[in-house]
Amino acid sequence: MSIVVMGRITMPRLTFWILFYFIGVPGALAESVGEISSDRIKRLPLTIEALQVEQSHTVIEVGLGSADVAGINATTQRLAVRWGATSTLELAAGFGSTQWGHPAIRDEVATGMTARWKVLNESRRPALQLSATVRRQGPSSDNAYGLGMVAWRTLDPVVLSLAMGYEQREDHSSIERVFRVSPMVNFAVNPEITLTTGWRLRQGRTRQHGAVWGVAWSLAHSTRLFLDHELGFGRVPVSRLDLRLQHQF
Repeated sequence: MSIVVMGRITMPRLTFWILFYFIGVPGALAESVGEISSDRIKRLPLTIEALQVEQSHTVIEVGLGSADVAGINATTQRLAVRWGATSTLELAAGFGSTQWGHPAIRDEVATGMTARWKVLNESRRPALQLSATVRRQGPSSDNAYGLGMVAWRTLDPVVLSLAMGYEQREDHSSIERVFRVSPMVNFAVNPEITLTTGWRLRQGRTRQHGAVWGVAWSLAHSTRLFLDHELGFGRVPVSRLDLRLQHQF
């Protein structure tokens, strides 16, 4: 496994300390004051509520994106159907496409399936969700397999979340392994508006890190809009803007 050196701190060591603080310290605080009240858990930010579809409900998600990757423009479109199979299990299928503003880069399409399993509800320890993804992406129909986790802890007036993931991408001649870590702060301004900010680290063939921030609106009882921006640094600088619309049936 490749190691990213950040000063004197390696990626595994940084991840360990993030997890130690994220799970250990808030957990000890929660134990000292008792269980987190059900009222607090009900008032989660929109970004946290959107992580899992409720049982027997279906969510249609449409996404549009625009990016500048080292001076090359790209646009993306995404469509996903998510279904709450049980109170803890979600199944999803999606389709996406990317168009590049450079004649030497071929456009891409991708189809995939994802399963999300909510392992722990928030109590004395953070809530925890695990996920597994299988994706087929072009133009050469490469395969990609991913495993991920998201943990979150309520510390009024914010919710701290930590996402970690591993993805293996296979083409006809090589295999690329990608690791991701993303700590975030989610702040519910009110029941209709949530603000987010955080950091994203990515290590594959190249290393990239960047700041992310966004806003989420509840447009109606079953409709939500998410706007996110990422400014990435590294060997390949990236600026990305994403817009997602979710509607629950």
